[in-house]
Amino acid sequence: MTLTLDFKRYTVKSFCVLLSSYSHILNHINRLAGLALVCPFVHYWWPCLPPDLSKKALKKLLVQDQWAFRVAHYAPWLFYWWMTQKWFPSLSFVAGNPASLSRKDLEIIKKLSEVPPVGQEKIHQQSVHESLRRDLMVGFGKWEFDPLDLSNPFPHNEGSVHLWQGYEHRLVPFEMNQFISEKLPWIKYHEVPDSGHLMFFDQSICDSIFCHSCVDYTTCFYNDTNTTLGIVEMLIAVFTSVLLAGLIYQLMKPPASKICGSANSPPVTSPRIRLRDGRYLAYKMRGAAKESATYKVIITHGFCASKETFIPVSDDWLQELGICIIIFDRPGYAESDPNPKRSPKNDAFDIQELADQLELGPKVYVIGLSMGAYPVWGCLRYLPHRLAGAALIVPVVNYWWPSLRSDLCTKVYGGLPLLDQWTLRIVHYAPKLAWVLQRWFSFPTVDVILKNNPEAFNKSDMDKILQQGAYESLHRDLVVSFGSWEFDPLDLRNPYPDNSASIHLWIGREDGIVAAEMLRHVAKQQPWIKSHEVPNGGHLFIHDEKLCQIIFRSLLFGENACFE
Repeated sequence: MTLTLDFKRYTVKSFCVLLSSYSHILNHINRLAGLALVCPFVHYWWPCLPPDLSKKALKKLLVQDQWAFRVAHYAPWLFYWWMTQKWFPSLSFVAGNPASLSRKDLEIIKKLSEVPPVGQEKIHQQSVHESLRRDLMVGFGKWEFDPLDLSNPFPHNEGSVHLWQGYEHRLVPFEMNQFISEKLPWIKYHEVPDSGHLMFFDQSICDSIFCHSCVDYTTCFYNDTNTTLGIVEMLIAVFTSVLLAGLIYQLMKPPASKICGSANSPPVTSPRIRLRDGRYLAYKMRGAAKESATYKVIITHGFCASKETFIPVSDDWLQELGICIIIFDRPGYAESDPNPKRSPKNDAFDIQELADQLELGPKVYVIGLSMGAYPVWGCLRYLPHRLAGAALIVPVVNYWWPSLRSDLCTKVYGGLPLLDQWTLRIVHYAPKLAWVLQRWFSFPTVDVILKNNPEAFNKSDMDKILQQGAYESLHRDLVVSFGSWEFDPLDLRNPYPDNSASIHLWIGREDGIVAAEMLRHVAKQQPWIKSHEVPNGGHLFIHDEKLCQIIFRSLLFGENACFE
């Protein structure tokens, strides 16, 4: 006999009874006149259940149900994906698999299907996840109490508690509820032969349940028929195990960083300051002495770089103009300690502490290179009073800034290499999973830069740049730059209406990493930022001596940029 039936809506009631009933026993004893648990699901991880019994009972279920309950218990944050993925079957009764129901259940479903389902359309109208799936996550999650530790709520027999179990129940093996009734002898146990999960919808059994709940009858059902379960193909079990093993691997905690100066870690070879949260920040000074310099400039390096970033101006030139530049290792790079809370705001306050501890004065200039521009945006948002001026050199744009034009983002984003598109999507929407992707696939545009521009990125320095691990340097950079920001840079107001400081945006017309049209749009949205477009300039024009000098003169002396 082949049945095409909708039985999903008939499987939730007993589960809800379990959740609400045990909770009521614990919290609302004085409000109960009596209580019945009808075919209640059993939480296989209640502490007082014997492990061998739980393991044996769980293995009686269909393999797909075993794994669904495990995911709900051990990884509830993954449960939504598990219940919606199409690679492997999820819960049998949700997927419409009749193998989880007894013969009697199928007969009941056939009868119920002939009755118009009045009001059934409202059950999941607020989403399946917040109704059915949330039930399972709560039911098999971590409870605040163990029902097997409950004491008799009716010590003077002023009420009664009943537990009804179908002997042919294929979702909750009868041995589990038998054990519960033995552990809690004040619960009156009723085992119904030839019945499964849906026995409540059998009129005669339903009448008995109401009678015994309202009047203290004694009932004994007995059936010596052995329960048999279908055997699930081994291939499904193997593939399911491999899938979960792969997911667990992907979600593993990244390796600990090798913090400089600690045991079995790289040594400290540069001057460092200690920040208020205990982290260390390494830095390098060039040019005029800070005590005599007229201009103090803090530079934040880009992606996969450090304080050794090549700035092609000589110390003589800097001293002649009274310029002191300070380049520091951003958190996680080279010799600066990692910061798991890294953000535009936190990095901006790192710059403030660096300026204060080095006694650079009340105001400094800041220059942000490429992906190192996000700390400068943070300074403009949170510390504009500490800036004498700022320059954003080909700053990386977050495609998810709310005020960016959607059509422009779609066009530019669609022009990226496909691997870059997926990397950035996962970094933005699932940053905890992005680490695995970054380990499997390199960031192609950066690889090209490293190979083709040895003067800008000395290969011998690469090991030192990433000596504390790629997670807290490269990966953290991507997560911060393309994650969710606390503010939208395009919504910033001019912090210097009196022209006490100037902000500059430098664009490379031929930039193959940060599209010039994206930065033009930023400049258009923020007209108080002075934009400069370098003809024939790519992403690395800061490393051209002439252009680098132009950038410094424009920022510090207000000179007009001339590219002839």
